[in-house]
Amino acid sequence: MLTVNGCPRLTPCRFPVANPQTNGELNNLLDETEAALATCADQVDTIIACQTKNITTVAGIQATSPALPTEKRSIPGESRWTDIPE
Repeated sequence: MLTVNGCPRLTPCRFPVANPQTNGELNNLLDETEAALATCADQVDTIIACQTKNITTVAGIQATSPALPTEKRSIPGESRWTDIPE
């Protein structure tokens, strides 16, 4: 018997389309791009966490994937820290 718990589907990362004409517009675009990158990274981190915690039962034996080592890194423009696999 094989049982696999599914993880959420990935969706394409979206980045703002822009044609900045001023330094202010360029600065705003940088903020929007950093936010989009953080959202994309959160999605990838969620999938990695799901896959590493996923329990698979094969022929009555349960096995779990080892957790990935993590390190703390700051996200540019953010004051929070996040766990990022090495």
